Amino acid sequence: MGREYKKMIIKDLENCTLEELRELQLKQLEILCDLKEFCKKYEINFFLIGGSCIGALRHQGFIPWDDDIDTMMLRNDYEKFIKLWEKFGDKEKYTLCRTNENFNYHQTTSILRMNNTTFINFHSKNENINHGIYIDINPLDCRENTKFKFFKQLVYSSFFGLFNAQKIPNQSLYLKILSKIFLLMIPFKSLRTKIWKICEKKMQSISIQDCKYLTELYLGPKVASRKLPKEWFLTTKNIMFEGYEMPIPIGAEKWMTMIFGNYMKFPPKEQRKPKHKVVLIDTEKSYKNYKGIYYCIEK
Repeated sequence: MGREYKKMIIKDLENCTLEELRELQLKQLEILCDLKEFCKKYEINFFLIGGSCIGALRHQGFIPWDDDIDTMMLRNDYEKFIKLWEKFGDKEKYTLCRTNENFNYHQTTSILRMNNTTFINFHSKNENINHGIYIDINPLDCRENTKFKFFKQLVYSSFFGLFNAQKIPNQSLYLKILSKIFLLMIPFKSLRTKIWKICEKKMQSISIQDCKYLTELYLGPKVASRKLPKEWFLTTKNIMFEGYEMPIPIGAEKWMTMIFGNYMKFPPKEQRKPKHKVVLIDTEKSYKNYKGIYYCIEK
């Protein structure tokens, strides 16, 4: 992007200055622009979601207190992106991170991380993983048409989330207890990996041509129960985001209204703060310099 960055070290996002947060946002914007160029080159569709989508609609950029960027791809584009990135992605600058039998990122989606930076989430401080500044890349799946098949789809997606990220997102107390029981019953990484790989395939049994609705399976049963008309997502439109044109779904306004209600209205002041609990952020220094100091600390 041709910009000089100020070196920033942040240990508490909630109490950091706006200048510090802005430097983090601009690093994330750089990742987003590189993602856009890669997707354009290989004809992969993606779009902004969540707070990033609201930011584009309401602020023409970041929500001022937002501390991440969320993107999404339809499942076919998502799988295509992963395969092409493994072949042609800029491995020197970035690492595309997904939980596997060797690394646990505690989420069921993909993360594009900038290698020469640091963003250590509190929940991952004991993991020997890539801790670079990142943006999220999420899949949008086809929703089964009948209640019975959708129930099976939810079961598969729940077991996928459990054994992949070792948690089911947005789960009730009852599901939390069941989750702990299943994890205790199957403590072996190799078996957990085998189970989630099978479940990941099973939960994708219906095609985009045959489904009526789409769903966010990666966010757990409660969120996955939403019926998202696929017409909202089959095409995108460009909108300004920090001076760059970025894609959002053609039905973005309807989607954001479904989730947030009047998304153009600012939340109460007490809610206007970053959401991540971090150990350390360094915009100019690799996370590898902090191993044994801020993550993977020997007890």
